[in-house]
Amino acid sequence: MIEEMIDRMDAVVNGYCTKFSHALQRATGLTCYFVARIGLGLLALSIISEIINYYFRFLPERTSILTVVLCAIILIACVFRSIAIQKGEDSIGRNVKPAELMRYMDGAGWRLLWIVFSIIDIFAFKPSHPVTSFIQDEAFALGCALFYNFIIVTPLPPGQNKVREWIKGLFSPPAELAKQENN
Repeated sequence: MIEEMIDRMDAVVNGYCTKFSHALQRATGLTCYFVARIGLGLLALSIISEIINYYFRFLPERTSILTVVLCAIILIACVFRSIAIQKGEDSIGRNVKPAELMRYMDGAGWRLLWIVFSIIDIFAFKPSHPVTSFIQDEAFALGCALFYNFIIVTPLPPGQNKVREWIKGLFSPPAELAKQENN
């Protein structure tokens, strides 16, 4: 019963992520892997900041040695995630997801857990330190939520996006003018 509810909630979240990703891809040409990279970037920002905070305190809360060790391990895992994202980006249009991505696609409960952590972290926000509070409290969970929920979206096949068409229209003469110049 709980698994069914988690699967239904995950399907709803996946549906919204897919709609957003496909709209973004149609408009700009950026795929779900771009959004997953943003999540990975937030994750890396949080991790590197925590490691630096251990040696030179600049975040609101002190960082423990255990956090530094865990952050270093997670940072190494981020490198492998980044490689997997690149292989996913390279395979767009081939109707196959690279095997490296498959390990990040399991666990609907895991994906929902990161969303819950992101929502909880919003309430831990310290308005007196907006940037450092975001880095220390919210960037990690939000990065994980973005990464895990967008890595599972199947991107659209490559095609012309609206921004590129608009830019091309700005710099190319209208069809009627081109016909007149050719005559």
